[in-house]
Amino acid sequence: MISGSAILILAFTWDYSRFILKEYSFAEIWTLPNKQELYDFASKYVPFKFNWFLFITGQLVIVTGIIVYWRRLKKEAMANKDGAYKN
Repeated sequence: MISGSAILILAFTWDYSRFILKEYSFAEIWTLPNKQELYDFASKYVPFKFNWFLFITGQLVIVTGIIVYWRRLKKEAMANKDGAYKN
């Protein structure tokens, strides 16, 4: 489920990251002497497109994790229930 959450965060930040990285390299972002220039550029960001494939993939990973966890709990509960009758 954690990996699914990370994929969702990536989906939401994908377009913004591409926008910033068109103007600045990753190293430049961390070493700019005047961050105000970066902030001014970032304030001009208008969302262009959303990466739906990443979003749906993240959702599927989370839902799959929940289903697997639920089945494991159900299986353990059934095993404990059967074990209680045998004692």
